[in-house]
Amino acid sequence: ADSPFWSPDGRYIAFFADNKLKKIDTQSNVIEIICPAGSGRGGDWSRNGVILFCAGDGAALSRVNAAGGKSEIVTELDAALGETNHDYPSFLPDGEHYLFHLFGKDNHGIYVGSLNSKERKLLIALSADAANSTRAVWSASGSGAGFLVYALNRTTLLARAFDADRLELKGEPFRIAENVIVSLTGNARFTTAANGTLAYLQNREMDVAQLTWCDRSGKRLAGAGTAEPWTSFALSPDDAAVALIRNEPSRLNSLWQLNLAQGTTTRVVTDTDSANFFPVWSPDGEQLAFASARNSALNLYLKRTTGTAPEERLLETRFQTYPLSWSPDGKVLIYAMGDPQTRTDIWALPLTGERKPQPLLQTKADERAAKVSPDGNWLAYVSDETGVAEVYVTTFPQPGRAWRISKSGANNPAWRADGKELFYLSGKQLMAASVNNGGTEFQASAPRPLFEIEGANYAVSRDGQRFLTSVVTERAPTPPINVALNWTAEVKK
Repeated sequence: ADSPFWSPDGRYIAFFADNKLKKIDTQSNVIEIICPAGSGRGGDWSRNGVILFCAGDGAALSRVNAAGGKSEIVTELDAALGETNHDYPSFLPDGEHYLFHLFGKDNHGIYVGSLNSKERKLLIALSADAANSTRAVWSASGSGAGFLVYALNRTTLLARAFDADRLELKGEPFRIAENVIVSLTGNARFTTAANGTLAYLQNREMDVAQLTWCDRSGKRLAGAGTAEPWTSFALSPDDAAVALIRNEPSRLNSLWQLNLAQGTTTRVVTDTDSANFFPVWSPDGEQLAFASARNSALNLYLKRTTGTAPEERLLETRFQTYPLSWSPDGKVLIYAMGDPQTRTDIWALPLTGERKPQPLLQTKADERAAKVSPDGNWLAYVSDETGVAEVYVTTFPQPGRAWRISKSGANNPAWRADGKELFYLSGKQLMAASVNNGGTEFQASAPRPLFEIEGANYAVSRDGQRFLTSVVTERAPTPPINVALNWTAEVKK
């Protein structure tokens, strides 16, 4: 479940789960489906029984009756202005007007809109980068007067006087707190109540993890590099280096490279104002594709692993995209793209010629985690077409028949370098299936368990005899919820 919000009477909690907007009755614990939706980027419930919500990546705002039914689009994205999302709505007291965050290249900011009009009004302009993504919430202080509460620069929680009748800001911003947690999409972790109570989460310490080699039985063999707050990693094709994502205190993840022979780490992307994710090595090990949020949604970038040449932007789209795999000849990059209509899909981007993206797997199901086989004939991927995420294999470069490999839920497939084994995770259990990849029919043995890993990330050595895993050596404490009572009195002074 994600992005929960209360009904005005406090009886129900609405939330996003299983690509649907749902609600739970806090008295009976009965869960009802309100309408289809994506992964969700915030919602609010008016006193008039209207729910306003963002379905997910690349979506504008929609409305639906809280009792359930068909949703209707309320706002429209302006592609000419580079708008990628309208999200995190918050109703004003009249139940008609609402605040929302607009993620755009040329008009990024906090706006006020109306259920009865397509017009919108800019309240606070934000610089066009992911670091300034934020949501805003109305906090009343009596008779139309109140405050607009929002976060800035992914850390500072601010309040500014706001007249909800005139839809006008007044005075200068007032700082409430520092180090407030803000997600990449702008979901600042705070909430306000009608009685003036404010609650918020501040940046937590991060788990410290040690990269660790294990054999096929799960026996730990040796550590790799030093223990740091690593969140994900990818092993180079020659087993000589690891691309790493480090969780920084600013919440803007950084991309590093670990030389396994020397045990030294080098920062790959020096831009400290961007958040970086999902590194994927090129087949020759000379380049890294990765996702980064800069001036727009999460998009694809390419960086050479040696030299000082800047990273190259490969694609610009209003939908979130991230790399998954390369074709063995290095000419095609496979990536995932979110879409509010078809959820997550798998696409191919040629790296030569016109570089025109082509969809590989685009259905109503969620398709992700695609990996091209070493011989370039097969594509392993994850789909929830049955209602449960499972690993499948289809033909490549032209998808055709699909063979289901897993049986009880699966994720994160990976090929052995010779293509004779396919690995994946089922929960925390690492599974392996032997592959006979000759001919036109894909043939694989029944999957067998190897060992349980910690977390959801692993990498397999070329010979399939060792696995790189991440072992938490220092668990960060859960951050407390900070509560400020009658904080508006301090603002008025």
